[in-house]
Amino acid sequence: MINSNGLTIVTGIKRSGTSAVMSALRESGIPVAGFKWPERIDSPYGESQDGGLSSPWKSDTRGAKHNPTGYWELISVIRGGLKPEHAGLDGEVVKVLVRDLPKSFPDLIKRVIFVMRNPLCVLRSRITCGEIDEGDTDKLRLHALTYINNITVCWKWLRDHLRPVKLVIYEELVNDPEKVMLDVCGWMMRGSPLWGAKVIEKSWNRSDPIKIEYKIAKELSDFYQLFVDRNFEEVYKRDLTESRAQLDKLYKRMLDRQNPQQNPKKEVAGCRK
Repeated sequence: MINSNGLTIVTGIKRSGTSAVMSALRESGIPVAGFKWPERIDSPYGESQDGGLSSPWKSDTRGAKHNPTGYWELISVIRGGLKPEHAGLDGEVVKVLVRDLPKSFPDLIKRVIFVMRNPLCVLRSRITCGEIDEGDTDKLRLHALTYINNITVCWKWLRDHLRPVKLVIYEELVNDPEKVMLDVCGWMMRGSPLWGAKVIEKSWNRSDPIKIEYKIAKELSDFYQLFVDRNFEEVYKRDLTESRAQLDKLYKRMLDRQNPQQNPKKEVAGCRK
Protein backbone atom coordinates (compact mmCIF):
# COMPACT_ATOMS: atom_id res chain seq x y z
CA MET A 1 0.00 0.00 0.00
CA ILE A 2 1.51 3.35 -1.03
CA ASN A 3 1.57 5.81 1.85
CA SER A 4 0.67 9.43 1.10
CA ASN A 5 -0.17 10.78 4.57
CA GLY A 6 3.24 10.70 6.22
CA LEU A 7 5.24 7.80 7.57
CA THR A 8 5.45 6.27 11.01
CA ILE A 9 9.12 5.98 11.94
CA VAL A 10 10.59 3.37 14.27
CA THR A 11 13.88 4.70 15.61
CA GLY A 12 16.53 3.88 18.19
CA ILE A 13 20.20 3.02 18.23
CA LYS A 14 21.62 -0.26 16.95
CA ARG A 15 20.77 -3.29 19.14
CA SER A 16 18.03 -1.37 20.99
CA GLY A 17 15.04 -3.40 19.80
CA THR A 18 13.92 -1.48 16.71
CA SER A 19 13.82 -4.68 14.64
CA ALA A 20 11.61 -6.36 17.24
CA VAL A 21 9.15 -3.46 17.09
CA MET A 22 9.14 -3.53 13.29
CA SER A 23 8.42 -7.27 13.36
CA ALA A 24 5.60 -6.81 15.87
CA LEU A 25 3.98 -4.01 13.85
CA ARG A 26 4.21 -6.09 10.69
CA GLU A 27 2.66 -9.08 12.45
CA SER A 28 -0.13 -6.84 13.73
CA GLY A 29 -1.13 -6.17 10.13
CA ILE A 30 0.44 -2.76 9.55
CA PRO A 31 2.40 -2.57 6.24
CA VAL A 32 6.11 -1.93 6.80
CA ALA A 33 8.60 -0.64 4.25
CA GLY A 34 11.78 -2.70 4.36
CA PHE A 35 13.23 -6.15 3.97
CA LYS A 36 13.99 -8.89 6.43
CA TRP A 37 17.71 -9.21 5.62
CA PRO A 38 19.12 -11.89 7.91
CA GLU A 39 22.50 -10.19 8.30
CA ARG A 40 23.83 -6.62 8.07
CA ILE A 41 26.71 -5.55 5.85
CA ASP A 42 28.46 -4.04 8.88
CA SER A 43 28.37 -7.30 10.80
CA PRO A 44 31.71 -8.86 11.87
CA TYR A 45 31.46 -11.39 9.05
CA GLY A 46 32.56 -8.91 6.39
CA GLU A 47 31.04 -7.36 3.27
CA SER A 48 29.57 -8.71 0.08
CA GLN A 49 31.92 -9.41 -2.82
CA ASP A 50 31.02 -6.26 -4.73
CA GLY A 51 31.30 -3.99 -1.71
CA GLY A 52 27.52 -3.87 -1.38
CA LEU A 53 26.91 -2.02 -4.65
CA SER A 54 24.27 -4.41 -5.89
CA SER A 55 23.01 -5.48 -2.46
CA PRO A 56 24.59 -4.55 0.87
CA TRP A 57 23.10 -7.67 2.43
CA LYS A 58 24.52 -11.16 2.30
CA SER A 59 22.88 -14.53 1.98
CA ASP A 60 25.02 -15.84 4.87
CA THR A 61 22.62 -16.27 7.79
CA ARG A 62 25.09 -16.60 10.67
CA GLY A 63 24.04 -13.18 11.92
CA ALA A 64 20.34 -14.09 11.94
CA LYS A 65 20.70 -15.45 15.49
CA HIS A 66 21.15 -11.85 16.70
CA ASN A 67 17.86 -10.73 15.11
CA PRO A 68 15.67 -13.85 14.96
CA THR A 69 12.79 -12.10 13.17
CA GLY A 70 14.93 -10.05 10.75
CA TYR A 71 15.98 -6.41 10.51
CA TRP A 72 13.21 -4.92 8.31
CA GLU A 73 15.37 -2.10 6.95
CA LEU A 74 15.53 -0.13 3.73
CA ILE A 75 18.94 0.08 2.07
CA SER A 76 18.26 3.57 0.73
CA VAL A 77 17.58 4.99 4.22
CA ILE A 78 20.71 3.66 5.94
CA ARG A 79 23.15 6.50 6.79
CA GLY A 80 21.19 9.00 4.70
CA GLY A 81 17.77 9.20 6.33
CA LEU A 82 14.47 9.83 4.56
CA LYS A 83 14.65 11.93 1.42
CA PRO A 84 11.90 13.41 -0.82
CA GLU A 85 12.20 10.41 -3.14
CA HIS A 86 10.91 8.22 -0.31
CA ALA A 87 7.50 9.93 -0.44
CA GLY A 88 6.01 7.04 -2.41
CA LEU A 89 7.24 4.18 -0.23
CA ASP A 90 5.21 1.02 -0.28
CA GLY A 91 4.37 0.78 3.42
CA GLU A 92 3.36 2.87 6.41
CA VAL A 93 6.22 2.19 8.83
CA VAL A 94 9.95 2.70 8.19
CA LYS A 95 12.93 2.02 10.44
CA VAL A 96 15.42 4.90 10.62
CA LEU A 97 18.21 4.79 13.23
CA VAL A 98 18.74 7.83 15.48
CA ARG A 99 21.99 8.75 13.74
CA ASP A 100 20.05 9.13 10.45
CA LEU A 101 16.71 10.58 11.56
CA PRO A 102 17.94 14.20 11.97
CA LYS A 103 19.20 13.99 8.36
CA SER A 104 15.69 13.17 7.19
CA PHE A 105 13.12 15.28 5.34
CA PRO A 106 10.71 16.11 8.22
CA ASP A 107 7.63 16.60 6.03
CA LEU A 108 7.63 12.86 5.32
CA ILE A 109 7.29 12.01 9.00
CA LYS A 110 3.88 11.70 10.62
CA ARG A 111 4.92 10.25 13.98
CA VAL A 112 7.77 8.39 15.64
CA ILE A 113 8.07 5.28 17.80
CA PHE A 114 11.27 5.74 19.81
CA VAL A 115 12.78 2.51 21.18
CA MET A 116 15.04 2.67 24.23
CA ARG A 117 16.98 -0.17 25.84
CA ASN A 118 19.27 -0.30 28.85
CA PRO A 119 22.52 1.04 27.33
CA LEU A 120 24.66 -1.37 29.35
CA CYS A 121 22.72 -4.23 27.73
CA VAL A 122 23.13 -2.56 24.33
CA LEU A 123 26.91 -2.53 24.81
CA ARG A 124 26.87 -6.19 25.85
CA SER A 125 24.81 -7.06 22.77
CA ARG A 126 27.22 -5.21 20.50
CA ILE A 127 30.15 -7.07 22.07
CA THR A 128 28.32 -10.37 21.51
CA CYS A 129 27.78 -9.40 17.86
CA GLY A 130 31.50 -8.69 17.49
CA GLU A 131 31.07 -4.94 16.93
CA ILE A 132 33.07 -3.88 20.01
CA ASP A 133 36.07 -5.37 21.79
CA GLU A 134 35.24 -5.59 25.49
CA GLY A 135 38.86 -4.85 26.37
CA ASP A 136 39.02 -1.61 24.38
CA THR A 137 38.20 1.02 27.03
CA ASP A 138 38.43 3.92 24.56
CA LYS A 139 35.95 2.32 22.18
CA LEU A 140 33.54 1.49 24.99
CA ARG A 141 33.71 5.11 26.12
CA LEU A 142 33.25 6.25 22.53
CA HIS A 143 30.09 4.18 22.12
CA ALA A 144 28.76 5.34 25.49
CA LEU A 145 29.18 9.02 24.60
CA THR A 146 27.80 8.45 21.10
CA TYR A 147 24.74 6.74 22.61
CA ILE A 148 23.95 9.76 24.77
CA ASN A 149 24.84 12.32 22.11
CA ASN A 150 22.89 10.77 19.21
CA ILE A 151 19.75 10.08 21.24
CA THR A 152 19.74 13.60 22.71
CA VAL A 153 20.24 15.23 19.30
CA CYS A 154 17.47 13.11 17.79
CA TRP A 155 15.07 13.78 20.67
CA LYS A 156 15.61 17.54 20.39
CA TRP A 157 15.19 17.36 16.60
CA LEU A 158 11.81 15.68 17.03
CA ARG A 159 10.73 18.37 19.51
CA ASP A 160 11.85 21.14 17.17
CA HIS A 161 9.82 19.61 14.32
CA LEU A 162 6.78 19.01 16.54
CA ARG A 163 6.47 15.33 15.73
CA PRO A 164 4.43 13.16 18.12
CA VAL A 165 6.55 10.47 19.78
CA LYS A 166 5.62 7.19 21.44
CA LEU A 167 8.37 5.85 23.71
CA VAL A 168 8.83 2.08 23.86
CA ILE A 169 11.16 0.68 26.52
CA TYR A 170 12.58 -2.59 25.19
CA GLU A 171 12.64 -4.26 28.60
CA GLU A 172 8.93 -3.42 29.05
CA LEU A 173 8.17 -4.77 25.57
CA VAL A 174 9.74 -8.20 26.13
CA ASN A 175 8.35 -8.53 29.67
CA ASP A 176 4.77 -7.59 28.77
CA PRO A 177 4.37 -7.49 24.97
CA GLU A 178 0.56 -7.48 25.06
CA LYS A 179 0.43 -4.34 27.21
CA VAL A 180 3.04 -2.46 25.16
CA MET A 181 1.53 -3.43 21.80
CA LEU A 182 -1.96 -2.44 23.00
CA ASP A 183 -0.50 0.96 23.87
CA VAL A 184 1.37 1.35 20.56
CA CYS A 185 -1.45 0.15 18.29
CA GLY A 186 -3.96 2.23 20.24
CA TRP A 187 -1.76 5.30 19.76
CA MET A 188 -1.51 4.59 16.04
CA MET A 189 -5.16 3.50 15.82
CA ARG A 190 -3.89 0.73 13.56
CA GLY A 191 -3.23 -2.98 13.73
CA SER A 192 -4.08 -5.98 15.88
CA PRO A 193 -1.92 -5.67 19.04
CA LEU A 194 -2.40 -9.23 20.26
CA TRP A 195 -1.17 -10.62 16.94
CA GLY A 196 1.82 -8.27 17.08
CA ALA A 197 2.64 -9.35 20.62
CA LYS A 198 2.88 -13.00 19.54
CA VAL A 199 6.27 -12.47 17.85
CA ILE A 200 7.90 -11.02 20.98
CA GLU A 201 9.65 -13.49 23.30
CA LYS A 202 10.98 -12.83 26.79
CA SER A 203 14.13 -14.77 25.91
CA TRP A 204 15.13 -11.89 23.60
CA ASN A 205 16.19 -9.83 26.60
CA ARG A 206 19.24 -12.06 26.95
CA SER A 207 22.09 -9.56 27.20
CA ASP A 208 23.31 -8.99 30.74
CA PRO A 209 24.48 -5.43 31.52
CA ILE A 210 28.18 -5.03 30.85
CA LYS A 211 30.39 -4.22 33.84
CA ILE A 212 32.48 -1.20 32.92
CA GLU A 213 34.11 1.80 34.56
CA TYR A 214 31.77 3.16 37.26
CA LYS A 215 31.67 6.72 35.91
CA ILE A 216 30.67 5.58 32.41
CA ALA A 217 28.13 3.09 33.74
CA LYS A 218 26.51 5.68 36.01
CA GLU A 219 26.34 8.27 33.24
CA LEU A 220 24.62 5.79 30.91
CA SER A 221 22.26 4.46 33.60
CA ASP A 222 21.24 7.96 34.71
CA PHE A 223 20.53 8.97 31.12
CA TYR A 224 18.47 5.84 30.48
CA GLN A 225 16.51 6.37 33.69
CA LEU A 226 15.30 9.74 32.37
CA PHE A 227 13.41 7.84 29.67
CA VAL A 228 12.14 5.11 31.99
CA ASP A 229 10.75 7.90 34.22
CA ARG A 230 9.47 9.80 31.13
CA ASN A 231 11.43 12.83 32.35
CA PHE A 232 11.83 14.31 28.88
CA GLU A 233 12.39 17.88 30.03
CA GLU A 234 15.76 16.86 31.45
CA VAL A 235 16.68 15.34 28.09
CA TYR A 236 15.81 18.60 26.32
CA LYS A 237 17.93 20.57 28.82
CA ARG A 238 21.09 18.52 28.26
CA ASP A 239 24.09 20.52 27.09
CA LEU A 240 26.17 18.39 24.74
CA THR A 241 29.19 20.71 24.61
CA GLU A 242 31.25 18.67 27.08
CA SER A 243 30.33 15.27 25.62
CA ARG A 244 31.19 16.48 22.10
CA ALA A 245 34.56 17.74 23.34
CA GLN A 246 35.17 14.34 24.94
CA LEU A 247 34.20 12.62 21.70
CA ASP A 248 36.68 14.77 19.77
CA LYS A 249 39.47 13.86 22.22
CA LEU A 250 38.62 10.17 22.02
CA TYR A 251 38.56 10.19 18.23
CA LYS A 252 41.94 11.94 18.15
CA ARG A 253 43.48 9.55 20.66
CA MET A 254 42.19 6.52 18.77
CA LEU A 255 43.49 7.92 15.48
CA ASP A 256 46.87 8.65 17.06
CA ARG A 257 46.98 5.10 18.35
CA GLN A 258 46.16 3.67 14.93
CA ASN A 259 48.50 5.97 12.97
CA PRO A 260 51.43 6.95 15.23
CA GLN A 261 53.65 7.68 12.21
CA GLN A 262 51.37 10.58 11.25
CA ASN A 263 51.92 12.24 14.61
CA PRO A 264 55.71 12.38 15.17
CA LYS A 265 57.06 13.61 18.48
CA LYS A 266 58.00 17.29 18.47
CA GLU A 267 61.28 18.77 19.66
CA VAL A 268 60.62 21.41 22.29
CA ALA A 269 63.39 23.51 23.84
CA GLY A 270 66.10 21.09 22.86
CA CYS A 271 64.23 18.08 24.25
CA ARG A 272 62.23 15.38 22.56
CA LYS A 273 58.74 15.23 23.99
